[in-house]
Amino acid sequence: AVLGERLTDFDSAGAQAYALAGEAGALALLHRRGVPLRADVVQALGRVRHNAMLKLVEQRIVRHQGAERLISVIERPTGPCLADLAAAKGLPDRVIRQDVLPPLLTTLRALHDAGIVHRGVNPRRLYFDGDDLTKVRLGECFSAPAGIDQPVVYEPVERALAQPAGRGEGTPADDYYALGVTLLALITGNDLSHGRTPEQMAAAKLAHGSFWALSGGADQVGGLGVLLRGLLNDDARERWGGEQLADWMTGAARTVNAPDQPWALPRGVNFAGTSYGDRRALAQAMAQDPAEAAVYIRRQDLAQWINHHLPQAPSTAEFCRLILTGQGSRRGEIPSTGADHLVARFCTLLDPTGPLRFRSLSVMPDGLGPALAMAQKDDAARADMTELVTSPLLAALGDIMALMPGGGRR
Repeated sequence: AVLGERLTDFDSAGAQAYALAGEAGALALLHRRGVPLRADVVQALGRVRHNAMLKLVEQRIVRHQGAERLISVIERPTGPCLADLAAAKGLPDRVIRQDVLPPLLTTLRALHDAGIVHRGVNPRRLYFDGDDLTKVRLGECFSAPAGIDQPVVYEPVERALAQPAGRGEGTPADDYYALGVTLLALITGNDLSHGRTPEQMAAAKLAHGSFWALSGGADQVGGLGVLLRGLLNDDARERWGGEQLADWMTGAARTVNAPDQPWALPRGVNFAGTSYGDRRALAQAMAQDPAEAAVYIRRQDLAQWINHHLPQAPSTAEFCRLILTGQGSRRGEIPSTGADHLVARFCTLLDPTGPLRFRSLSVMPDGLGPALAMAQKDDAARADMTELVTSPLLAALGDIMALMPGGGRR
């Protein structure tokens, strides 16, 4: 295979895209060294039928710049990217309902049935195929760790708080959330970040909820408004999935349940001069200032603090010992009272469905593998990751998640 011109619109964090000489209907993804691809997804794609995703044709070894490199050959769409078409004015409702939603729903359901979560649904990964602008295709999802180059705008709150390489494989609910954000972007034609940095975007979702943070305060009325509220529900248990979306498309009545906000603190917590009413926001603040957080935690009567601020959490002496020392009843590990370990355990108490927060790391449990691989490029990150996975801390964090209500949902 002879690599031709660069096709940067199809690049990912794990591959550079090139045209293929003599193969107009295909393109090559030249995989970047040091970035793991989703090998299990590549294998599973062979079981997926009747979907609108750009097909993986084959993988080959080629010589490039004097070295042997892996390329993946995928189909190349002939039409424009939907993000470019929707810019400024948005797409008509008719196009959304007839041309965009049906193939995306079919594709996501086929992927999920095969055990694949796409983790990259966004307008830049959607293309029209053909000149009539009616056939929508979805970009590939295997060339880089899941979610690593997904803009924070399209990530549910808990994964938006994680570092890109550690956002995790995710669940179908994450794909439907990304679909909801994608639809809002295509309908409005707006840049949904509204000029905010990724950190500011995640903070806005925490403060206002995804629907209002993304819509910029502009309501969406009618049937599409109901759909967007269902898909953008911040409570993954109440978020619409394939079944509800299929019902909506056939006109069946569906209600949108408001999230029960299990992350709200019944009493505000003052930390480092700021009052926090959201457990996840408090965990973020403590992870960013572990020295002050350790002082705060050690000043508390932990059982009393839990009863006041986290009444749904256990407050037994055994559970408090697990938070304070890392010691659980099932193991005889050495107590771990260091400030960084203590703060990591307390942050998991606050946010048991969010990322594991330890020193420079913020990693979803199902993102540990890719984060470990990517950490090899950075000495500090590699040291922090090595300590996390080889010390008793990781087991203690797992115990805390298992004991917290809802903590097993990942």
